[in-house]
Parts: sequence; structure tokens; C-alpha cells
Amino acid sequence: MYRKLLSLAYVYEIKGDANKSRLIYEKILELKDLGEDIPPLELLEARLGKKALKYMESKDMISGLDVSKLKEKIKGVKTQDESVIRWLYRWN
Repeated sequence: MYRKLLSLAYVYEIKGDANKSRLIYEKILELKDLGEDIPPLELLEARLGKKALKYMESKDMISGLDVSKLKEKIKGVKTQDESVIRWLYRWN
């Protein structure tokens, strides 16, 4: 179940809806606080996803990155977003 939630969060990130993605990451972390038994990998992915969204919003926190290469990779994913979504669906 948590893998599917994480995949849904990734889809929202690809589509550009960071708020919905953040809500999903926070919900997974909230379930951990309530005592749910969440696998460590999914928990780590939720923490990293939340942290990545935080860094995306506040650009001044990013230092030492080659932003031009990062933008090229993001552009490549955005042009292929439907194939990425299909891959995530098959992965689950």
C-alpha cells in the first residue's frame, strides 16, 4: 500500500502538483508516528521526497549543484511523463 502511495506522490510531482505530493509524503510519515509498521525503504523515500520538495521551493538552499544539467534531466522527464507514469503503474 505504501509503495502505491509513493508512486502516486511521484506522479503528482511529475505533473507539477507539489502540494498533493507533499500531503502524501506527510501522511506516510504521520502513519509511522501513529505506530503503523512501514517498511524502512518506503519510510526513507517519504522522508527524501518531503526534503526534495522543500529544496525545490527554496532555491537558495541549493548550493554546489550543476543546475543546468538538473534542468535538462527534469525537462526530459516532463516530455516523457506519460511513459514514466505507465512505468510506475507496471512497477506496482
